[in-house]
Amino acid sequence: LGSGAPLFVIPGLGGHPVRFQPLVARLNAGRPVIGLAYPGHDGSVTPLDSIEGIAAELLTAIDSVQPSGPVHLLGYSLGGLVAFEIARALQQRPGRTGLLVMLDAYAPGAAVQHGTLRRAWAHAIEAFEEGTMREIAAALHERAMRWVDRRASKLPWLYRMAAGTAPDAAKRMRDANWIANMRYRAGPLRGAICVLRCAKDRFHRRAELNGWNALVDGPITMHLLSMPHHDLFDAEGIEELSRVMTDVLLPLERR
Repeated sequence: LGSGAPLFVIPGLGGHPVRFQPLVARLNAGRPVIGLAYPGHDGSVTPLDSIEGIAAELLTAIDSVQPSGPVHLLGYSLGGLVAFEIARALQQRPGRTGLLVMLDAYAPGAAVQHGTLRRAWAHAIEAFEEGTMREIAAALHERAMRWVDRRASKLPWLYRMAAGTAPDAAKRMRDANWIANMRYRAGPLRGAICVLRCAKDRFHRRAELNGWNALVDGPITMHLLSMPHHDLFDAEGIEELSRVMTDVLLPLERR
C-alpha cells in the first residue's frame, strides 16, 4: 500500500467507491487509496441533497483517518464537486491542502447539454460504434435506462414501468445526488488543481478547463483522456486512466 499520505477517492452520481477498485489495482500510488462512500448509500440514513452537506460528512471521515498533513483527493464527475468543496474547507486549515484531481468533473454551469434530438443522435452513434446488433441493443437499453434514472424523481411511474420495481436505496441516493448537483454554487479556491478531461463528448457544450478557471486562484494542469465519460472505468479506459494518474501522482513521490 505504501506509506505516503492517503489518496481519497470519491465516486460519481449515485456511485460507490468500489468502482475505483480496477484503477487502484493498476495504480502504483506509493500510498493507501481510500474510497469514500456517500452517506446513506446503504439505506441506513437519508441521503444528503447538498454538496456542502456531503462534503462536511466526508471531511469528518477523512479527519478520523488522517487528522494531520496534506489531504489528497480524486473526485469523479459529481465526486469532483464534493472534492472541490472539501478542498475549500481544508484551505482554512494550514498544512491540510494537498493534491486535488478532478476526473471529468465540471464547475457548475460549465457543461450544458445539447438539445434532446442531438443527444438522441449522439447516443445512437455511440451505440453503433460499440459493435454487433446485440451489443447495439444492449447499449441503447443502457442509455435509455440512464435517461429514465435521471427523470425518475419527477416521473416515478416511468421508473416502475421501465425497471419493474419501486425506487430503492440506490435510487434515492441518485435522486439526492442529482438535487445536490443542481443546487450547488461553488465558491473560490486558492491553490492548484489537476483536471482530467475526456476529449470525447457529444452530449454537452463544455467550457475551457471544465470551467474551473473561473473559480480557482492558482495553476490548473489539464490532461486529456481519449475515452468518453461513461467508459472511463471500462478495461480500455482504466488502462489509460492508470497511466495518467501514475504521472499525476509522481510529484508526490518525490517529496
